[in-house]
Amino acid sequence: MTRLIPLVAALCLALTVAQAAGPAASSYVQQGMELCNAGKFDQAIQVFNEGLKAHPQDAVLYDLRGRAYFAKGQNAQALADHNQALTLNPRLAEAYKNRALVYYTLENFHEAAENLKQAQALGYRVDSDFMSLVTRKAAAKR
Repeated sequence: MTRLIPLVAALCLALTVAQAAGPAASSYVQQGMELCNAGKFDQAIQVFNEGLKAHPQDAVLYDLRGRAYFAKGQNAQALADHNQALTLNPRLAEAYKNRALVYYTLENFHEAAENLKQAQALGYRVDSDFMSLVTRKAAAKR
């Protein structure tokens, strides 16, 4: 599993077009993602915090801050942010995928599989090999 962590972190930080914040929040998204991609997670979290002060109902900002926390290994904060993102927008497929990555890291494979399935149902393309791996690990842990 340790070989998968760098891959998961890289996937976590990839900026995707499918995840669009409101127009007013897009500058926070862009700046925060640039900082994340440069490995400056604390600074990115500060930018996302500023964005959330100005736009407290923006699910994407919560999801992205969760990604930054996840990249730092702060899984409890990451889960809280992904949960809040999904409370604000239950159709945010990226947040289900991101929450699945946190659950996978925590070895909660059943929850990871369920979140990946939900992301797929909402149109997110989940790698079939990763889905199979998570599903196998969930079945083995029962």
